[in-house]
Amino acid sequence: MTTTRRSFMAGSAGIGAGLAVLASSGAHAKSASRTALVASDFGAKPGRSKPQTGALQKAITAAIKQKRTLFLPGGTYFTNTLSIRGTLHVMGVPGQTQIVAAGGKSLLLVEDTKTVALDGLTFDGNFAAPLGETLGGLVECRGTSALRIERCSFLRSRRSGLSLKGCGGSVTGSTFAENRNAGLFSIDSTGMTITGNLVEKCENNGILIWQSKKRRDGSIVAQNRIRNIGAKDGGSGQNGNGINIYRAAHVTVSDNVISACKFSAVRCNSGDNVQITGNNCSDLHEVALYVEFAFQGAVVSNNIVDTAAIGIAITNLNEGGRLAVCSGNLIRNITRKRFNDGWGVGIGADGDTALTGNVVENAARSGIALGWGQYLQNAVATGNMIKDCPIGVEATTTKGAGRAMISNNIISGAKKGAIFGMHWNKPVTGDLAKPGVPQPDNLTVSGNQAV
Repeated sequence: MTTTRRSFMAGSAGIGAGLAVLASSGAHAKSASRTALVASDFGAKPGRSKPQTGALQKAITAAIKQKRTLFLPGGTYFTNTLSIRGTLHVMGVPGQTQIVAAGGKSLLLVEDTKTVALDGLTFDGNFAAPLGETLGGLVECRGTSALRIERCSFLRSRRSGLSLKGCGGSVTGSTFAENRNAGLFSIDSTGMTITGNLVEKCENNGILIWQSKKRRDGSIVAQNRIRNIGAKDGGSGQNGNGINIYRAAHVTVSDNVISACKFSAVRCNSGDNVQITGNNCSDLHEVALYVEFAFQGAVVSNNIVDTAAIGIAITNLNEGGRLAVCSGNLIRNITRKRFNDGWGVGIGADGDTALTGNVVENAARSGIALGWGQYLQNAVATGNMIKDCPIGVEATTTKGAGRAMISNNIISGAKKGAIFGMHWNKPVTGDLAKPGVPQPDNLTVSGNQAV
């Protein structure tokens, strides 16, 4: 590329801005070391091989009492469990201040306080603590309603990386990696904002948003990168998910990039009024976007799914799962087999659900499936484009099934047929997109184009 004076000046301006940021960061650290309490003043010296629990706890207690920030200079601090019981801001140097487990269940326990901030700290479990219950974490915060965690790392925990119980606040710009259970586990949240984080190489789940009973949560999980999530402990869906919502209502999951999960990118179980929008999902081994069991109210819109066993499933009318909008999604390459008989469907829905404006390409079985057996109620599939799927749309006509409308869809390259009535897995009608083919009583089929 030819270098012009204009491009050189623009580049120089960018370099100058970068240097200014670095200078500002350095000045901020120096300023913090002058105005805050410094851990080394209490005998906590980085690089020592012996645990420094006593010195670090003494520094924490003094900072809370004096209402001052606590600064931990860069370096490695081995410690057992530390405790924060009071308003405190702990600040380190991102990527350099490392708090490493010497043993014990957790590195840090935060409780009985409203406001705590953790900034620029790396918590490394060192795979030292014994395996523990799902609720346990490398860092545990309980009842902290104004929690702020920024630019921290939670690594190599034999439980979860960060465990939050009854908390509100934010977790931003942080990294969760190589944790045995989940990267981040939030239960009984009063409204968490979880944005801009990296979650990877966790053995069971990425981010968990749970409630101990079905109720409002209000968390926002947005713009995170989640990848390489396993299902070490097996099961039928409780593990292996990028983001898992359980009993939590009014949760928004948006604009995340999620890949390589053993089960789902996003799985919502019994969460009401959940929005799953604008996520980019790839390489999933089960249902990519799953809304299941006793949910009421869901919006699944404007997502991309590439490579999964099922693209989107909005299901379990038999458990009260109903009321959803599924629109504007792009679903492709639904070819991966899974352990049950539902694989290969682009989008499936059971009850009180509108499927509009979706594009499905290359699903191994069908583009859209409405209902299963007798479980169908007021489903609408209209204005969708379905391409290169053996069956375009299938809808159950089993005795007891409710009504569905299939209209104004474009179906291209459906080798077996465009639209069929089904008894479970078996087609029991002719191609309903063709003129003169009798329609089942529970289906209204009109205005579709099969090409």
